[in-house]
Amino acid sequence: MLRKQPSKDKTNKEIKKNLPVRLPIELHKKLKIYAAKQGKTMVEIVIEQIEKLPLK
Repeated sequence: MLRKQPSKDKTNKEIKKNLPVRLPIELHKKLKIYAAKQGKTMVEIVIEQIEKLPLK
């Protein structure tokens, strides 16, 4: 079976990995509304929060 290769963002040449996440409907809705109010995508919000983790 062939595995999908990590994709490259067209504007940012950084290699990206896909992370399928199953969220309860209410959490998805909450994230979507929050992102819209911030003028960001849900992915941007998730990345910002992961970057805040204290791990190095």
